[in-house]
Amino acid sequence: MKRFLAKVVKNNNFLSLGGNIAASGLGFISFAILVRYLDKDVFGNWILFLTLTTLVEMMRTGLLQTGLIKFLSGKDSEEQKVVVGTGWVFALLTTLAGALICLVLYIIASYSIRTQGVLLFFKWYPVLILVSLPFNFAAWYLQARMRFQHLLFIRSIILFCFVSCILFFLNRLSLELVVFSYIGSQVVCSIVCLLCRWTGISLILHARRSCLASLFNFGKYSMGTMLGANLLRNSDTLIIGALINAEAVALYSVPLKLFEIVEIPLRSFVATALPLMSSFLNSGEKSKVSDFFERTSGAFTLILIPFVILSILFADPLVRILGGEGYGAAANIFRVFAIFALFMPIDRYSGVALDILNKPSLNFLKVILMLTVNIAGDVLVIKLTGKVFPVAVVSIITFTTGVFLGMVFLRKYIDFSYRNILYKGAGELKLYLAKILNKIKPATH
Repeated sequence: MKRFLAKVVKNNNFLSLGGNIAASGLGFISFAILVRYLDKDVFGNWILFLTLTTLVEMMRTGLLQTGLIKFLSGKDSEEQKVVVGTGWVFALLTTLAGALICLVLYIIASYSIRTQGVLLFFKWYPVLILVSLPFNFAAWYLQARMRFQHLLFIRSIILFCFVSCILFFLNRLSLELVVFSYIGSQVVCSIVCLLCRWTGISLILHARRSCLASLFNFGKYSMGTMLGANLLRNSDTLIIGALINAEAVALYSVPLKLFEIVEIPLRSFVATALPLMSSFLNSGEKSKVSDFFERTSGAFTLILIPFVILSILFADPLVRILGGEGYGAAANIFRVFAIFALFMPIDRYSGVALDILNKPSLNFLKVILMLTVNIAGDVLVIKLTGKVFPVAVVSIITFTTGVFLGMVFLRKYIDFSYRNILYKGAGELKLYLAKILNKIKPATH
């Protein structure tokens, strides 16, 4: 039993899950503090700042992360040095460009925009994008090298620093102080990553122009996909803010934050799937990509069923625990989120498989079509009802579209069976549970 537990703790899936749980746990704490200590309009503006920050950060991440992992996995050490060094050059160029664009937009926005969260974003994001580069690059590099124990550590640091700053300023908390605390936590984490030599910045002299072209050609679609996926997640918030008000944004943000309970395990295992599936393809084992897709997407769909049931049953107390009594109306929104969660495993894994099969353009097309459905649906229901709840219902249609398109696109390049997704998924769960039971079963004499 002790040997089994030691093996589980060292497992990359467990470490990735642990990292996301640790980060999300501290994220829930900071969210719960801010939602209680800030007025609804101030909290809504913080959510707008965070949404825009995450959205733009996805552009940089999209350009680099997937391509870096794809080109690093299964390659020899010399090729890896070239990829990492070139990645750093690419990262520096995109970071400086992003900072300059935001400075220009701040000058323009200061004359025409009065929403505080948006103005603060344009003002402070140029600083944030620069100080967060070492931390972000380290996260991509560590994921590519399957060093999930280090990822767990740095994700915990960044949120621990953020929560500590919030608690320190608790009695005089303001939107500006929250923003400064967020930037400060990124600075600390970047310094730690540089000191621990997890960034690979020393390899920058190995950069090659030909590799830069490869990263860009792959990354332009990957960026579009990641940006589209992030817009898909945050378009509801942005549209509610534009067509209703900041208080409605605050109401919607509580179930959206709770939805991470369902997303955490999926996001964790997809993170380990990307380099693993890439190594299968780089080794010429395409059939393993198909088998892995069937087993993992099916298993996750089945795993989520009890999560969905519990979320529907306990939506009211969960919403009140996180947001307080003033957010009780958000419980039904969370129930809708729980329902469309069942569509997410196949949607996510089909997207990863398309990227790995060097078809990022199709994954990008899938996400853009989903985003189109979501935005059109959101605007329509808000214009018709003026309420937040129907916006959540539109998400079910959006993710059904994503599953359908993902399966259609993927069938052109790998051989898989719709039946096998649930059949192999059930077999994978049964096998895993049998291993656990055999390890914990007391020895008989």
